[in-house]
Amino acid sequence: MTGKERMYAAIRGDDVDRPPIWLREGFNIGGEPKGEPLQNLKGLERILDSDFFLGWKNAPLYRELFEYVDAVADTMVSWNIGDHINRFLVIPPGYIHREVKRVDEDTLIVNGRIETPRGELTFKDKLIRGINTFWRIEYPVNSVEDLKAMAAIPFSVSPGALEPYLQTYRQKLSALGERGILQIGYPSPIVAISGTMSLDNFLAMSALENDLFHELLQEITDRLLIITDALFGGRKLETIVNFGGAEQCTPPLMRPEAFDEFVVPYDGRIIARLKTHGILVNMHCHGKVRRALECMKRMGVDSTDPVEPPRAGDVTYEEAREIAAGELTLAGNLEYDELESATAGEIKARVRDIARFGSRRLILAASAGPISSVSPRLVKNYKTWIDTAMECFN
Repeated sequence: MTGKERMYAAIRGDDVDRPPIWLREGFNIGGEPKGEPLQNLKGLERILDSDFFLGWKNAPLYRELFEYVDAVADTMVSWNIGDHINRFLVIPPGYIHREVKRVDEDTLIVNGRIETPRGELTFKDKLIRGINTFWRIEYPVNSVEDLKAMAAIPFSVSPGALEPYLQTYRQKLSALGERGILQIGYPSPIVAISGTMSLDNFLAMSALENDLFHELLQEITDRLLIITDALFGGRKLETIVNFGGAEQCTPPLMRPEAFDEFVVPYDGRIIARLKTHGILVNMHCHGKVRRALECMKRMGVDSTDPVEPPRAGDVTYEEAREIAAGELTLAGNLEYDELESATAGEIKARVRDIARFGSRRLILAASAGPISSVSPRLVKNYKTWIDTAMECFN
C-alpha cells in the first residue's frame, strides 16, 4: 500500500498491509528536511524567517535521523485557511492584527491586537531561536467584559474568501503525492474559548460563567458549521479534519463529565456535518481520556491521538482498545518523553506490546515530535521504534 492508502485505510478501520508510522511534527516526510511548515504560527509564515525556527535541522544528527525515518514513515501534512479558523471565538480574520518585533538576535515578540465594537484587546507571543513554536505571554481576554467584547464582533464569511487557500491546498496535495494525507485543523468550540485567556481564568469562568460559555459554544459551533459548508460544500477535498486540544475538559483540570458537557453537544454537531461532506475526523486530545474515548465514539470520531498511557494518561493501550471496541482508530501510544529518556530496550518493549493487538485501527505514533535540536538518545530510540515496528508487522 502507499502511505496515502495506508493512512486512509487505518482511519476508516479497513485492512492495512501494516499500521502507518506517523512521526507528527518535526519531520517533513517525503520532502526537504527543512520544508516543514512552522508549528502553530498560522498567519505569520510569510513574514518570519524559517531558519530562525528550523535551523536546528541543519545538524548532522538530525539529518541522519531524517534520512532513516523518511524511508518508511507515513505522514499527515497540515494546511489551513488562515485566520478564518482561529482560537479567538472564530472571529473574522480582518479583526486580528499582528506585528513582529525583534527583541534581540534570539528573541521575537509578536504584538497582537483585536478590534472589537467595545474597544481594542491586545495579546503578545514570544518566539525563541531554534524552537519551532511560540509562547503566549499575554492574553486578549482577562475579564468577562473582555470576553463579551470579543463576542460582540460580527461574524461573516464573504463569498470567495476561502478560494485563495484552496490554491495552497492543491499545491500541497500535489507535492504530497502518495506519501500520506492532508489534514486541516479545527478548534473544538471550547478551545476557541480557552484560547482567548489563561488556563486559570478559563477554569474559573467555566464554572462562574457557565451560561455565557454555553451561549458562546453555540455561537462558535454555528460559525464553524458555516465555514464547513463554505469550504466543503459543492467540492470534493482530499483531506481529513483534525479537532484540536479539548484536553482542558479532562481530569485533573476538569471532572470526567466535562467532556460530555462542553465537547459532545458542539463538536458532535460539526462532526455530523463533516460526515455529510464525506470527511473523516481525527480528534487530538492529550491526558486522561478514559471517558473522552467513549464520548468520541458517540460523536462518530474516526480516529484519536495520542492516547497516552499512565502517568500522563489514565488508560493503557489494551484498555483503550477495549473502550474503542473496533469503532475508533487509536494513533499512539509512544510518549515523547519516553523517546527522549527511555532505553532502547524499553522502546522496543513498548512497540511490541502495542503490536500484539494487531494492525487494525492502529496508527503507530508518538504523543509529539521534536521542535528543537535532537539528542543521540532520541535518535537511537526513533530508530528502535522504526526497526521494531517493521519487525513486528512485516
